[in-house]
Amino acid sequence: MPTGHHPDMRSKIRPPGCDASAARVGAGVGREPLDQRLEARVARLAAGLRALGVAEGDRVGILALNSDRYLEVIYAVAWAGAVANPVNIRLAPGEIAYTLEDSGARVLFVDATFAPMLPALRAAAPGLRVVSVNLQPEHKAVLEGE
Repeated sequence: MPTGHHPDMRSKIRPPGCDASAARVGAGVGREPLDQRLEARVARLAAGLRALGVAEGDRVGILALNSDRYLEVIYAVAWAGAVANPVNIRLAPGEIAYTLEDSGARVLFVDATFAPMLPALRAAAPGLRVVSVNLQPEHKAVLEGE
């Protein structure tokens, strides 16, 4: 699909019978409830991945702690037609670089927890595009091609 839009993504985000007003992710921490706005954010992030050159079947690494934004990244990777490659957070930088190289990951999402590893990861995998998971609500860093 040229746009990277997965036609059944809405049903994957909100299972049938799910009351969107009851399904809240990040509630109470200044973020929006899980509802139709999630689909829009995921679609924009998927478009940002495509703009970074991520193509159908490409691997996208994720080195981050579990969070609602992690969930958005997982959905966006699938929406873009790529394959999510969650990275074991307990690995050393050299081991992480090896697994990313071995998987063929083109892009790596990293949250602030793992920012100290970035110099070692960039040195070990120079072709890897690194994007922050600590994104603004609208995934500004990805959309700007950071």
